[in-house]
Parts: sequence; structure tokens; C-alpha cells
Amino acid sequence: MTVTVRQCTDDDRAAWDAFVESAPQATFFHRFGWRRVLQDAFGHTPYFLLAEEHDGQAAGIVGLLPLALVRSRLFGNKLAGLPFCVYGGIVASSERAEAALRAHACELAEQLCVDLALDKVDLLGPVASPMERRAGRYRAQLLVQAPHRSALHQLLHHWLILLESHSLGRKVRWSIDVDPLDMF
Repeated sequence: MTVTVRQCTDDDRAAWDAFVESAPQATFFHRFGWRRVLQDAFGHTPYFLLAEEHDGQAAGIVGLLPLALVRSRLFGNKLAGLPFCVYGGIVASSERAEAALRAHACELAEQLCVDLALDKVDLLGPVASPMERRAGRYRAQLLVQAPHRSALHQLLHHWLILLESHSLGRKVRWSIDVDPLDMF
């Protein structure tokens, strides 16, 4: 039997939700209705992937992966598994189905030209600076860290474009410190 992956359609709603109900690792957030919520309420483009196993005549659902394309001026474009939801990710009844869904999601991310490196960036803050006010100016800090410099460079490139075009860009002083040990 072969496993194929495709994007679901509205016709798949009943079968999708039946699979969610039968899968112990699935959550409320995996239900088909979240597809519309992501699109209508948040403006994200949903990509709900469905894995099917074919036995020669009929196909049955063996896995699913609800995704959404999230476009952000600050963080770039991401293909996220259920943004704004507590639980998400792949739900599959076999390792083959899980691997097929993961591979298809990676191919989709390449087709959509998402900014993969930004997924590796952690933002901590903003928090008040140890010296919150100095020379009549309020100060705050935001720690940005990543395992590779390329992800930081990509993020800073997006930020610079955003800051230069924003109305506050000329009213707020921004500084970048590669090693933030000296915060004064």
C-alpha cells in the first residue's frame, strides 16, 4: 500500500474530523473548523495536509497536518503548525504517514519560499533596562538569540527595513549590541 499526501478540500471535512476523533494524539485544535478560523479571523492561508493510504481500490486517511502560512512584516513568512493554538502538529497512525506528511510540508515550505531560518530565532523581552531611565530617555532591551548567525542576520535585515519605513523609526533610538554584557 502506498501513502500519498495532498491538501484537503471542503469535501474532506467529515472524514478529517472522524480521523481526529479516532486518533488519541489529536486535539480539539486539529479539527477541520480551525481551517476557517485561521483564514477568516487571522487572515492566514491554511494548508491542511491529508495523508491517505491506498489499497488499490479505496483510500483511507492515515494522517493529517494542519498548517497555515503566516505573513509578518517583522518576522517574515512562516509555515506554522496551528498558530495561536496550544497543541498542533502531525497526527498519524503510522511512521510512514508521519514521514510522508513531514516531507510534504518541507516541500510546501520550499514552494512557498518561507523564511526557514527565522524559526530558529528566540526573542526574550522587551524588558526594562537595568538603568530604565538615563539622560531623560527611557530604555528597554530585547534579547535576540539563535544558534546560527545567518538567522540573526536575516531577522535584522527584516527589522531594518521595517524600522526605516515606520513612523517611529526616526523618533526612537535603536542600537544593536552583539554581546549585551555592557548594558549601560
